[in-house]
Amino acid sequence: GFSLDTGNLIWTTTPEPYLSVYDKWYGNCYGYGNFYTGRASGQVNCYDLETGNRLWTYDVKDPYAEILWSNNFPIEFHFIADGKVVVSYGEHSPINPTGRGAPLVVLNATTGEEIWKLSWFNNWWGGVVMIGDSIMVGMNGYDNRLYAIGKGPTAITAETTNEVIPRYTGVSIKGTVTDIAPGTKDFAVAARFPNGVPAVADEYMTDWMQYVYMQYQRPTDTMGVPVRIQVVDPAGAYAWIGTATSDAYGNYEYSFIPQMEGTYTIIATFIGSKAYWGSQTTTYLTVGPATPTVSIPPYPGYQGPSAQEVANRVIANLPADATPEQISQAVINQMPEYPEPTEIPEYTTIDLVIIVALVAVAILVVFTLYKVSKIT
Repeated sequence: GFSLDTGNLIWTTTPEPYLSVYDKWYGNCYGYGNFYTGRASGQVNCYDLETGNRLWTYDVKDPYAEILWSNNFPIEFHFIADGKVVVSYGEHSPINPTGRGAPLVVLNATTGEEIWKLSWFNNWWGGVVMIGDSIMVGMNGYDNRLYAIGKGPTAITAETTNEVIPRYTGVSIKGTVTDIAPGTKDFAVAARFPNGVPAVADEYMTDWMQYVYMQYQRPTDTMGVPVRIQVVDPAGAYAWIGTATSDAYGNYEYSFIPQMEGTYTIIATFIGSKAYWGSQTTTYLTVGPATPTVSIPPYPGYQGPSAQEVANRVIANLPADATPEQISQAVINQMPEYPEPTEIPEYTTIDLVIIVALVAVAILVVFTLYKVSKIT
């Protein structure tokens, strides 16, 4: 670095990779009191303009080692704005087929942290990525299409049952949150997403956009966006009752139990994110009287005579030489009648089975003892 006033040398940097000698072809950039270098080396270096101190370094790596003379992609600076430095792969004489996995990278101008990146091959002779009204526009050499990258619009829906539900009955609120950017109306996209392109969380945006627009594989771990559920009850009171999260198909669901009779206004809101503008919608729910409850007294259990009592009665009425048929009939005659179907049963079939078994055992014991006593 030289002083513009005196021409004196103020500072020098530590040596950079040898390929940095070609940086002059596309130039370096300046901003926020810093000096940024990088070109053929594929390495972005940030220096303090006052001291020449290197603040950070970022390598635009070639993941498949298809650039035969470097481990990095050669890069171009596009612009510095909003505290960010934007670079991408660019080459005046690219290899053919073009190297895979090259990115457009947005870096924090102060720290060098990678904010996001997207599959991108910039055409050396086709200009640079431009920005205006917070929208980046450039031509991607991988598919030779123009891309506009920025914060996009969304649409949200919400619905509940159309029927009147009883008070204190759970109800489900369902809906979708979709990306309605102009690109989603393209036939190639709309045909693949007939129900709309789901809106997804910011941390999944790169992989999701590459899937939607660039024929990449569908991500397997994508999450949707938060949906705030609010209600205005029949008394006019307003409450935020919870938050649902949409899934990778754009659907969300939230359940609650209304406590009042009348009409509820349901408000579903996606407040937006760094990638999307928000959206909001309403639906309605009518609640009627609570369903009457039927009180059923507890089952008291078997209320008839005990097995021993039945056995004693049977024995008392048996002839001296009773046959098995007579014993069976005598047991049946002593059993209580089964209740009418309209009554609450005092005993169940299993009760009677158990009693009959116990009575049979008791009769056998008592009758055997009776026979023995007569013989002796």
